[in-house]
Amino acid sequence: MSTTEAVAKVEQAIAAADADATVVVVRIRNAKSITAAALKAVLKAAVKAEKAPIVHADVTKDGKVESRLYIDPSLMKGNGEIKLGVTLGDEKVTTKFDKYFKNDIAVVKFDQTGSFGMSIKAAVKLDLSKLDTKALVFYSYNPKTNTYTKMTAPNYRIDANGYLHFTTSMGNCVIVTDQPLARK
Repeated sequence: MSTTEAVAKVEQAIAAADADATVVVVRIRNAKSITAAALKAVLKAAVKAEKAPIVHADVTKDGKVESRLYIDPSLMKGNGEIKLGVTLGDEKVTTKFDKYFKNDIAVVKFDQTGSFGMSIKAAVKLDLSKLDTKALVFYSYNPKTNTYTKMTAPNYRIDANGYLHFTTSMGNCVIVTDQPLARK
């Protein structure tokens, strides 16, 4: 998303917001990426209107939100671009983990490789039917280096609509399971 598009979106959101609202939500759908300049422009326009901005970057499928990234422009560090694509499941990653681990898993694949440059909150409509949702464990997995790291503070919850919410600072893949990974 370009800076011009971002400014237009935040101005529309400000105009539509209640006068008493302290937060303005900027909604974007199925965008491939957003630049640091666009996020800075959103922040600048929102602060000028005395609002705190939050960007909702949705990926939709068949008209329904499949995933949402919650991006707080005030947390942006650096001048890079954030890729906004999210895919639920990845057959290649699932096959690899099934080969080496006993765990049932679910996979969230981000188009972003490496760090987001900030903490990002994500909400995904993930199939968790094989997992104990009261005991979820999250791993950040980099398919290029074939390395994984346990996420220490995913701060997860499942909302009334069945979306899994969690926090991550890394892109690549997130592996969700209900116990520490156990080798076969």
